[in-house]
Amino acid sequence: MTRVTRIVCFSVLMLAPRAVAQEVKRLEPVVVTATKVETPQERLGTSVTVITEEELRTYNYDRIEDALRTVPGVEIQRSGGLGKTTSIKIRGAGSQQVQVLVDGMRVKSPTLGSADLSEFSLDAIERIEIVRGPQSTLHGADAIGGVVNIITKKGQGPPQGSVSVGGGSYETFREQATVGGSYGAFNFTFSGSRYDSGGQFDNDDSDRTAFAGRLGYDFPWKGELSLSGRYAKANTDLPIHTTSPRTVFDPNSQQQIETWLYNLTYKQPVFGWWDTSLRYGQWWNNSGFQDPVPPAGDAPGTVSQINTRRREFELINSFHLGKWNTFTLGAEHRNERGRNRGAFRQEINTISLFGQDEVRLFDRIFLAGGLRWEDNDVFGDEVTPRMSVAVVVKETGTKIRGGWGKGFRAPTINDLFFPGF
Repeated sequence: MTRVTRIVCFSVLMLAPRAVAQEVKRLEPVVVTATKVETPQERLGTSVTVITEEELRTYNYDRIEDALRTVPGVEIQRSGGLGKTTSIKIRGAGSQQVQVLVDGMRVKSPTLGSADLSEFSLDAIERIEIVRGPQSTLHGADAIGGVVNIITKKGQGPPQGSVSVGGGSYETFREQATVGGSYGAFNFTFSGSRYDSGGQFDNDDSDRTAFAGRLGYDFPWKGELSLSGRYAKANTDLPIHTTSPRTVFDPNSQQQIETWLYNLTYKQPVFGWWDTSLRYGQWWNNSGFQDPVPPAGDAPGTVSQINTRRREFELINSFHLGKWNTFTLGAEHRNERGRNRGAFRQEINTISLFGQDEVRLFDRIFLAGGLRWEDNDVFGDEVTPRMSVAVVVKETGTKIRGGWGKGFRAPTINDLFFPGF
């Protein structure tokens, strides 16, 4: 495994001329992924870990998979050096049974049914929320082991920027530049990075160019509009042809993956007791593979191109009945397409309705229950319930929690349509 050591790191801070010192207030941590609405972590009956931007900087992580390795119940597997396919498992559930999101948008492959963590950079990240246990009630199919949600940073305060450069063994280099802040009602964060590695073998090079950002506007009537997006292009050499019955190296096998997405979100408190949120997003992933005809005696050459796309629309309404109850209703439509050149071109449409009720008693007992109906136009529908409870003993700083829920994995486009399945 390549070990990277950052050798240069510096920041440039640019403050607005009228910037003044402000009192820093410590807020109670809130989590979005576990309930679809902002909820203090103390009130959750679910196992949740939050990796903050501050932790990412403190521990000098270079890749998302390194940050996730520290989370209890999470297992990360990488199929080689830097840039190679990297999968995640939670509580023993396979990579096809773990949902991965960016700002609430699914980023798993509709054909493979799993997410490749090597495609995601650490650009413009505010925090990463990891929810363990079945979460299909809120997040639908494939959320059996849990959910990972990468949340893009919202710009705040005077505009400022930073630049970092690092290098290590195996001709490994990383550069990153970030700028963010706010001006009036506008807020922004933009970041770009580049990663290069020479690898440990012949034909083991890899590189990744990535950009990410968020642009938002806060309206006077407390409405919030935001547009977030990410782009990454990776080129990876694949040095191993086979490991059975013996290891055979490949001198010219290569892979290219290009991924981009955007999320457009509007949040609005309608009344003091009613909040609504609308989100529309699209995700694309194009994956190419080339293995030219190798020397005599080896396997024949192979060329493939797989293009996938996903569109999502989500509406969430939350109703607050005093300080003791929050009832959430949501609806979602999802369209997924997959094209394997020379094999198939198919699409799947899914609609979902879900509801959840959270009850708070004496600010010590927190009950939650929900139900989701999800209908896939190819293989049918599924109903998934979930319940949880948390009891907080403030005198000792103790929380007792437990939960029960159902989850399911939907067949992928490959499962349904690939020739020979």
